[in-house]
Amino acid sequence: MSYITLFFALLLLMSSVQAQTTAYSHGDPTPEEQQMLEMVNRARANPTAEGIRLMDTKDGAVQQAYTYWQIDRTATKAAFTKYPQRPPLAFHPSLIQISRGHTADMVAKNFQGHTGSDGSSMSDRYNRGGYQSQGMYGENVAAYSNSVWYGHCGLNVDWGPQNQIDLGHRKNIMNFEGYNYTEIGIAITYTGGAIPNVGPYVITQNFGMRGQRYVVGVVYDDKNKNQEYDPGEGIPGVRIQPSSGMYHAVTSTSGGYAFPYSGTSSITVTASGGGLPSEMKQTVQLTGDNVKVDFMPGGSVPSAPTLAYPANSANNTQLPANLGWKRVNGATGYQVQVSTSQGFTTGMLLDTTLTDTVLRRVYAPCATRTYWRVRASNDNGSGPWSSAWSFTPARTTSAIAGVIGPNGPATTDGTLRFTWKAGTNDPIAYELHVIKSGSRFYTDSAITDTVVNVPGFTEAGSYEWRVRPKNACGWHSWTSLTPFTLTITSVDEDQNTLGTASAIDVRPNPADASAMIYVTTAQSAQALLFITDVTGRELGRFETMLDAGLNAIPMSSIAPVDVMPSGVVTLSMRTAAGVISRQVAIVR
Repeated sequence: MSYITLFFALLLLMSSVQAQTTAYSHGDPTPEEQQMLEMVNRARANPTAEGIRLMDTKDGAVQQAYTYWQIDRTATKAAFTKYPQRPPLAFHPSLIQISRGHTADMVAKNFQGHTGSDGSSMSDRYNRGGYQSQGMYGENVAAYSNSVWYGHCGLNVDWGPQNQIDLGHRKNIMNFEGYNYTEIGIAITYTGGAIPNVGPYVITQNFGMRGQRYVVGVVYDDKNKNQEYDPGEGIPGVRIQPSSGMYHAVTSTSGGYAFPYSGTSSITVTASGGGLPSEMKQTVQLTGDNVKVDFMPGGSVPSAPTLAYPANSANNTQLPANLGWKRVNGATGYQVQVSTSQGFTTGMLLDTTLTDTVLRRVYAPCATRTYWRVRASNDNGSGPWSSAWSFTPARTTSAIAGVIGPNGPATTDGTLRFTWKAGTNDPIAYELHVIKSGSRFYTDSAITDTVVNVPGFTEAGSYEWRVRPKNACGWHSWTSLTPFTLTITSVDEDQNTLGTASAIDVRPNPADASAMIYVTTAQSAQALLFITDVTGRELGRFETMLDAGLNAIPMSSIAPVDVMPSGVVTLSMRTAAGVISRQVAIVR
């Protein structure tokens, strides 16, 4: 068989596969019913963000209802941060019809309730509609809604004295008690306010669960660029074709669709025809739960990214971590946020943009649950945020790779250099102890390099030293004590490469009220010592004449420690030869 014949044979096979799939219809929801489903699925995908959106809404009627029903806005936001993410719901045609029957009954008989005007119960209506839930089932009604958004707020906030205790409507929407609905029916009737008691929007939601799983979504043109589906934006008649499986879908009047699937493979979903200017494709990983795939044609923002790694809720993640997600069609960039707050309102660690699909070398507080999310952007703006994933960094401290010196015999003219190999796991500081005759001779816990010059060695003899590193998880254990034997040599002025002042230091460091400044000079000199904070503001100064050799000056001569800010300050000395500085930690 020639390559040309084989090519056309493959095309024929692909066409045959597409033709053999069965069209599945989720019913024909109205644009308002589709809008409410998008709100419900948005809430299930990111409960924390929905809690903020519900409580901070600018809708005056909704806020008035919160006040009337004495809704605790802070407590409600906090409650939503504890709810788990849930898969999206798919419309089921039988549940839509069951919901429409009950909404019509409430409009006709001017009431709100779960018992029909004929005495029927929710289960009676499910049986009459031919829908059998394989487990839990539920019903929400909101017959006094000012808008679709008002109805969503009323049901998910669950305002009303008993509702705030039971939270039955919220449980149906958010499924935070261990079960997961998979299917839903929504019916919304606008009465125009002509009926005295109910309206102007009368809403019924019916929930069920069965073994079938769906790819569900909506095709819409985001005309107002608000990154959300609104009535009038849905594109009907678009064929939604998966690369494998038994079913395809055609978007309904609302622009929404759903089709059943089985398995956990990766498939490509193609949207074509209808009002689409060109074919669109998205690759999605089937998870064993309902998955959502939306399409927005040219002129719209990209869809929400799918996060890839580290796995959601991963524990003992090694730092620095790499965060990865799947590429989004039509995206030219990505915004990534990392926070210790699930709502990303506080504790923001990182907020950055990049063109890659990996954010490398991310640091987070040790053993602290850390949240991250991504949204894609293009020339039309930013798309919706992904679901928020989390990871917990491992409690791993830094370890010194080894000491270098001094080790054994050593000589000095007053200042001795201590050197060690860098710590593992990203150290941020080191602490050095030098010990003579069992007593602490020198200490410094604000060292940021692996080399430090220590002044003040005026006596020969036996010494020991040790060092330990610190990272985001805290201090590591000390190295073993390293002994060295010191011989004092004379100072050769010609070898004084730093001019008049060869070294400046503070002991102890962190400094306290007794802290002393030690300056080693090759010859006498006039010096100005001054201390500045991190902003460069001068905290104090002191002018003195230095003698050749080691000079000890109380730090309080410049400024009392108790008037300095906690943190790191800079001690500087200016002589005719120039300026040298040393950082000093202040802990009060």
